[in-house]
Amino acid sequence: MPAFSLAIMQHLQSNIRRLLYQRQKLAGLQLSNDEFVDTFVEAPHRQMFKDIAPLLVTSTSRKLSWATGGAGTVQLYATAGGEAPLPMPKHIDVQPDAPHEIVERIDSWIANGGDVSRDFGRVLTTLYYLNQSCSRSAMRYYWPTIMAICSVDPATQAIGNELQELRTLANPAPLPHGVIAACRKTAETVATAKLIPLECEYPTNTGVMLGVQQGMQYTEPGIGRFAGMT
Repeated sequence: MPAFSLAIMQHLQSNIRRLLYQRQKLAGLQLSNDEFVDTFVEAPHRQMFKDIAPLLVTSTSRKLSWATGGAGTVQLYATAGGEAPLPMPKHIDVQPDAPHEIVERIDSWIANGGDVSRDFGRVLTTLYYLNQSCSRSAMRYYWPTIMAICSVDPATQAIGNELQELRTLANPAPLPHGVIAACRKTAETVATAKLIPLECEYPTNTGVMLGVQQGMQYTEPGIGRFAGMT
């Protein structure tokens, strides 16, 4: 028997989506115009891109693929902004002489919070896995994050309070290692989102803003295949 009813699960999913929207405000990675050009534009054309930018008045957005060692190929989008937005190359590829520190910054951003669609897709998938596999007591034992999710909305606050009062299980059934890892990752995801003030706004784009495409497919040990949350 599931730990929570369908109606409660729908409320919890709504709470998770609210946290996703809050986290998205600070999810992008901003590069200066020079950093973007030096990383993605062929060397002979770089100065031309920089020179023509002041003549443009509208921003442009294009998709690109980014290959990382840990996450495979990730689909990104680049949005030009500011008073002098860059033109976008027809093909956006990492150049052989791209600054190493910029490449490392993008890799680190993707791996550590840039892909919020994946991170919150993992939260939702973990919730559904545990709902089918655990009692409420076991869920609270393995995934205290459920109480933080309940606290997002007054409609589910009482459920979180009830979970807080449950007795700790003496010998809970073990979870697969992959699910335990997902519980740890999702705890960080939810805690980070809850630290962002509600009045926080999207940062002003003064160069080129990188974002990770939402809704991609992922596979992780324990929780299997899941879609990024949108």
